[in-house]
Amino acid sequence: MDKARAYAEPKIGLFGIGLDAYWPQFPGLEERLEGYAGQVAQKLERAGAQVVNLGLIDTPEKALAAGFRYHLVKPIDHAALEGILAKL
Repeated sequence: MDKARAYAEPKIGLFGIGLDAYWPQFPGLEERLEGYAGQVAQKLERAGAQVVNLGLIDTPEKALAAGFRYHLVKPIDHAALEGILAKL
C-alpha cells in the first residue's frame, strides 16, 4: 500500500473501558457502553476508516488478552508505574 492510500484509509483501534464490578450495580450499563462503542465504530467506518474494535475492556485479563502489555488502575501505584517505565 502506498503512503497516499495509507493516509486516505486510516486504521483506528477502538475499545471501551469500564469496571466489571459496576455491571451488577447498574443494570443495562454494560450494554449501553457496548452500544456506544458500536455507534462510534460505524461512524468511523462511514468516514472511511478501518476500525479494529477490541470491545469492552473491563478487567485486567481482558486488557492483556486484547494486547495491552500492562494494566494499571487508579489510584496509581507509583512503584508499579516506575517499574513499567524502566522497562520501556
